Amino acid sequence: MYNEFLTQAIQTDSLEEKKSVDLAVNSSRSGEALGKIKVGNNAGLVLFKGSWEYIDSSRFVYASSTSVTVNGIAVTDYFELGMRVRLVQTTTKYFVITDIIAATNTLRLTGGTDYTVANATITEIAVSTSTQPTGFPDFFNFTSTLTAENPLTISGSGVFSGQFRVEGIKVSAFMARAASTLGGSAGAIYDSLPLAATSTGAWTFTTFPAFVDYTSSTYYSNFVKITSAQPSRLYLNGLQNVGTGTMIYNANIEYLYSHT
Repeated sequence: MYNEFLTQAIQTDSLEEKKSVDLAVNSSRSGEALGKIKVGNNAGLVLFKGSWEYIDSSRFVYASSTSVTVNGIAVTDYFELGMRVRLVQTTTKYFVITDIIAATNTLRLTGGTDYTVANATITEIAVSTSTQPTGFPDFFNFTSTLTAENPLTISGSGVFSGQFRVEGIKVSAFMARAASTLGGSAGAIYDSLPLAATSTGAWTFTTFPAFVDYTSSTYYSNFVKITSAQPSRLYLNGLQNVGTGTMIYNANIEYLYSHT
């Protein structure tokens, strides 16, 4: 039943643009109630309850593990930064649109380390402007490599935990690392952000209690920092020098991410 009505929506381009047809049927595929079929030259969209809007599966084509090229719809006319995306490539995958590139009609997506776009057929595409449509994860996981600037060295990176959420162009992230072992002389140290911060100087971010614990039992509160010169990095010591010891930290941060 789902496929029949999706086909109807795609094949009625000859009708007046933006005309809608009310339906009172259920989707045998997911049990969600169908709301309206939008028809017209730029349509092929089926609106479902749960804030998802289905798109003709021929629209998205793999471009990279974090992007898709869009066919038949101008990306700047339909899509928005922060829009949620659901698609199927054997399994269901979830993404957030983080960039809209008009020159190549491409969408840049992020699903953290939980989801990536495969070089394979894309089906059952759905999008939503809701921040929490049905089934969408609360956050994505991500990884980071702890990096020290000379002459500081790292003999053990410890255990990293990172989760983030995107709303519009704002990123809310939790980052933590335990049992990292530092050596050498004093220097700066940082982890990578899930998305680069805007580097125009207009970015904003907030830190909540974060701490760095060295063998000397020295604690630093709120000493994490993003700089416009290095917008992909979260410095863990506020650009202050640190010496040999064992480090742990946790931080909740909010900032605006960089986009086209």
